[in-house]
Amino acid sequence: MEELLLSLLILAAFITDVRKSIIPNVLTAAGAGIGMMYHLLIDGWSGLVFSVAGFMTGFIALFILYAAGALGAGDVKLFGAIGALTGGVYVFTCALYSLLFAGAIGLCLLLARKEGVKRLGRLFGGLALGLFLKDLSFWKSLKQSDQLRFPFMYAVLPGVLAAYWYGSLAF
Repeated sequence: MEELLLSLLILAAFITDVRKSIIPNVLTAAGAGIGMMYHLLIDGWSGLVFSVAGFMTGFIALFILYAAGALGAGDVKLFGAIGALTGGVYVFTCALYSLLFAGAIGLCLLLARKEGVKRLGRLFGGLALGLFLKDLSFWKSLKQSDQLRFPFMYAVLPGVLAAYWYGSLAF
């Protein structure tokens, strides 16, 4: 049953995010609420605790990326709902796989653009400045408009599937 509920949630989020660049609050709230009710009915109070812990794991893990400006708020709430449905370990695994897919997609998009190789060189140069010389001026000078953007759901969908098929990366 969890797999069906998760599949419906991810499919609905994917369609709305790709079409409208938004993941509606009604979708994430319904996903979280259904997940908590499901686990409460199946396992009682321990099921509710499992679901709330999963919600918090997903929400907090992605909130850090939201605070850095890498994700939208809908993505954060979606991972909270995924956690409410599936638990903390699974949602954390989904987040790790999704981030790996996001990195691969971003790299492919960057290399596909004409200025991509030059931007990649500047990125590694800025990384070297930060790591070796502790000079963060490069990162502070980046404009929001210069950032590579794509719907995170392009990475979440394969990330959730990979977590289901291949299991945990984290533990």
